[in-house]
Amino acid sequence: MNQTHSLTTEELLTVGMDQVAYIKVIGKDMEGKSEFAVHAADGTQLSIMDSYDMALAAVKMSDLFPVTLH
Repeated sequence: MNQTHSLTTEELLTVGMDQVAYIKVIGKDMEGKSEFAVHAADGTQLSIMDSYDMALAAVKMSDLFPVTLH
């Protein structure tokens, strides 16, 4: 018998919380260099980094899977 489980809205909001972090460009600093934000799967901003490499390293050091948003 195939049993499926429908996710509640609350359950859906937590999907990936312990596995995924999103990295996106949020703007430029005073010198014109891009800044990168790291967000949890639910969209909560976790940090702002001066470079993509720093953001990527922070995500990997937290044992999360990085996803880049454009």
